[in-house]
Amino acid sequence: MPNHHPSSTVIDFNFAKRQDQIADLMTSALANAAPEVGEPEFTASSKPQPMLEAALAYAAMGWWVFPVPPGTKKSYKSARHSPGKTNWGATFNPKLIRRDFAKWPDANVGIVTGQTPFQLQRDGEPSGGDWGIFVVEADTAEGHNVDGIASLRELEAKHGPLPETRTAISPSGSVHRYYKHPGAGIKVWNSESFLAPGVDVRGDGGMVLAPPSIKPGIGTYRWLNEGEVAEAPAWLLAAVQLRPAEEKKKEKQASDDLYDNQDDVQVTAAPDDDNTATDWQSLFDRIRDGHKLHDSLLSLAAKLITSGMAAGAAVNLLRAAMNGSSAPHDARWQARYDDIPRLVNGAEQKTDQQPVASIIAEPYIWTEPQDIPPRDWLYGNRLIRKFVTATIAPGALGKSTLEITEALAMVSGKALLGVQPSELLRVWLWNLEDPRAETVRRVQATAKHYRLKRDDLDGLFLNCGREQPLVIAETNRHGVLICRPIVETLIAQIRQHKIDVAIVDPFISSHRIPENDNNAIDAVIKEWGRVADATNCGIELVHHVRKGEQEVKAESARGGGSFGDGCRMVRVVNRMTKDEATTAGVTDNHRLYFRAYVDKNNLAPPADVSDWFKLISVDLHNGPLGPTLPGDSVGVVTAWTYPKALDGMTGADFDKVSAVIRSGEWRKDSQAANWVGYAIGKALGLDLINPAAKAKVRRLLKTWLGTGSLVVVKRLDPFRKPKDFVEVADDE
Repeated sequence: MPNHHPSSTVIDFNFAKRQDQIADLMTSALANAAPEVGEPEFTASSKPQPMLEAALAYAAMGWWVFPVPPGTKKSYKSARHSPGKTNWGATFNPKLIRRDFAKWPDANVGIVTGQTPFQLQRDGEPSGGDWGIFVVEADTAEGHNVDGIASLRELEAKHGPLPETRTAISPSGSVHRYYKHPGAGIKVWNSESFLAPGVDVRGDGGMVLAPPSIKPGIGTYRWLNEGEVAEAPAWLLAAVQLRPAEEKKKEKQASDDLYDNQDDVQVTAAPDDDNTATDWQSLFDRIRDGHKLHDSLLSLAAKLITSGMAAGAAVNLLRAAMNGSSAPHDARWQARYDDIPRLVNGAEQKTDQQPVASIIAEPYIWTEPQDIPPRDWLYGNRLIRKFVTATIAPGALGKSTLEITEALAMVSGKALLGVQPSELLRVWLWNLEDPRAETVRRVQATAKHYRLKRDDLDGLFLNCGREQPLVIAETNRHGVLICRPIVETLIAQIRQHKIDVAIVDPFISSHRIPENDNNAIDAVIKEWGRVADATNCGIELVHHVRKGEQEVKAESARGGGSFGDGCRMVRVVNRMTKDEATTAGVTDNHRLYFRAYVDKNNLAPPADVSDWFKLISVDLHNGPLGPTLPGDSVGVVTAWTYPKALDGMTGADFDKVSAVIRSGEWRKDSQAANWVGYAIGKALGLDLINPAAKAKVRRLLKTWLGTGSLVVVKRLDPFRKPKDFVEVADDE
């Protein structure tokens, strides 16, 4: 997932018939495969041509290639004078590649890194090579006076090993690891020694020299292996999406110097009159010619969204058009290019506000009860596919640890807390509050306590908000702005990894909406509901409560009441009170115990029972002196059973109690010298000096009075004052 402002994210998309026509028009507009007028055709040579053969092989893999002058990292070609006007003059067209390497037979082979220039196909899927590649280069101490290979090993030791992937080595010994680009519109920044000393990244807008290119006087580039290009692990993807400081400075300067007042107006469609673009082709032509880029992009964004195209597809299409623009690709061009997501989002918001053409009442169709699909419960009677559920609790109680334990139960298929998951599930845990290391401690401590193995956690996915924020909604001067690209990317990831349950902890970090705005919070909850419905998964939102709440209920959630109203089920979590501890006979710290129950349940009758849990401490043995000495102690949630009054009691036990009560006069008041509890304790051999024993007697008395086995009668005491006495029921 991207780690940048929501408006800069682009998503995967699917074309309908209308979009097929647009894609055809775009292909025609770019004319990538057409040779330049006036240039001669070149015929292939019979001599061995390793550079040409390599370039053709890379193009067949979907990589865009271009001829590189020896001793440089430039291109013989330019975007402005190349078919399609792509960066570096790159192409994957075999005819153009043969022509290039016939024209420049001494050329090395360059590969475009980052998202490839034109990734639209009629079926809406990326073309060959997925979304492109990025390359992580680790320099050597001998060739560059910095040991990037050692730096990369340190990163692996800290974050996890890098997967095996296609890898090349340069003449100076630098190791080039190739990885799949993470997706459409997700920016992979070019950097030098930003990740670590001697570790460079070649991402969007960059290039890499590929084997068998030659560095004059030194040697050739060669493959260490020619295996598949792997997907980068999450930690590396997060790192390469961080913007280096020099890039931030460049972008700010471009924005300050080159944005004009026109960019600050409300994002609406430019009018389609006779003096502006009136058809698709003219709009594309204007963009290609660099004519009034802002107006042209604005109008075309409106047309695309109005036609029914998804926002991500529209952004991709406009960016492809901009890549083919003959306008100088300078800071001003970049500012227009970066503004595309905002224009599309504005057009989409405007389209959403258009009145519905008609509303049709649909007659009800009778369905036999046995033909109605059953609800697809995932975990107990709480998590369910296609619905949003919530857990609310005070801070520092253990709700996050409870969610982690339940997540591990679902992915391992084991009833860790007494609830058997419906099947082996895939769970995506988003901890938007804590650093990754702390979440990992909790996960591993829980796995250690329950003796889970590595394979048991295969279905677990973990993202941390400090590395990769997740904000699906914010506000602007027009109200709530749903960050569609972020939401659509989220949906695509859930579908891709077949996630069954997504846990967002805490909910407040997933939006930038005023908490007390009921309408705004309702819109956010509904958007999460749309994600659940679109992906056939269950969404669990973890939320805080208002300060000062003694007994947490569904309406105790922070913010407007629409949070609880929008969720299908709301589980509330409360810490054990002192009275509950006394009644249960708990003698250790009662704050280690908590109970949870569904306070709001729109799908089944409310459950008048609580599930009880206890926090225990697990030592990770990760101290500096090795596993033999203690390390971090981490709280782990375990199931705990609240003592039931009649546990272990038999009919014979009650007969003993009845006999003692009949033998005297016993008061209900526990402060009285003849409190009936003393009779119960005497009959059962319980020492009431012991708090646990006294608590058990109180539970027994409450239960027997509740069932009618014992009754309260009003009588005069020896001082002729009316008092409550307890008697056996059948003695009345």
